[in-house]
Amino acid sequence: MLKPTTYALLAVGLLAAIAMVMWRGVGVVAGTVALVGWWFPALVAWYVAPVMAMGISWALVFPPGAGLPLPVLTYINYLGASVNALLPVGAIGGEMVKALMAVRRGVPGPLAGAAVVTDKAAQAASQLAFGLMGVGALIYLEARADIVTGLLGTTLFFCVLLGAFFWFQREGMFSRLARGIERMTRGRTWWNIVGGASELDHALDRIYRHRARVTGACAWRLVARLLVVVETWLIAGLMGYPIGWVEALMLESLTQTVRGMAFVVPSGLGAQEGAFLLLAGTAGLPLEVALSLSLVKRGRELCTGVPALLVLQWGAGRGLRALRRGA
Repeated sequence: MLKPTTYALLAVGLLAAIAMVMWRGVGVVAGTVALVGWWFPALVAWYVAPVMAMGISWALVFPPGAGLPLPVLTYINYLGASVNALLPVGAIGGEMVKALMAVRRGVPGPLAGAAVVTDKAAQAASQLAFGLMGVGALIYLEARADIVTGLLGTTLFFCVLLGAFFWFQREGMFSRLARGIERMTRGRTWWNIVGGASELDHALDRIYRHRARVTGACAWRLVARLLVVVETWLIAGLMGYPIGWVEALMLESLTQTVRGMAFVVPSGLGAQEGAFLLLAGTAGLPLEVALSLSLVKRGRELCTGVPALLVLQWGAGRGLRALRRGA
């Protein structure tokens, strides 16, 4: 995506979020956010739990004995996830960072690339399962039929796309699409990292021979998403509006689904906030509380993600820039 377009979408999303805050009242929203108070560091600390679950998921993707130690993979995955969450990279820049850092630590390029691609598929599979759980929670809470129908239709469509993605991985997708991708990206940075499309296909085949490990990776990704539901549940309670587990699951699942669909907007700005407002009534939350909940989650995201970006800027980022210069 061209940078001017990315920046334009970022501006639109930011203006939309600001407009929502002004609509509900800046003072009211700020006062609600402040209710979290000194518990905010505990929310930041809780994020360690989903980070560890995501690290286990990525470790399972590698064939036995072929990856890096679990703490290293968890650290690399955390850096990549932070890039995708906070930077205008279309949810793929973090994957390049992960592949590069794995290669710099001795993982063969094709295997690093294949592990990143499979991990992305595990993320998509877990998001699908998580989205269906959210739709189920929405139906259980007797939400409006039009909202349920729209979200269910979107989720099922995503299911078809996910199935196609898994099929293409097993049928030599990268060998067939290599030239088109190189033209689109106007460079060979990705292929310089992973060693070429044909090698990447062979590495993918090696990974998918261990189906139980790939299934386990999808399951641990889902565990990570469920751990973030706890965050939503805690924030609502700290604001003085305790909700049940089903309501928290519905909010987290469907807002993340909407944010995922709005991946072209950096950080899903505006999309996440709009989803919280749309679902507030079903969860039993006033609109300003739902909006404040989204903002607190944004704050936690910044507190956990900015340190990762600083690390990349000072360290690993130099290696990525050098690779691009040599491409």
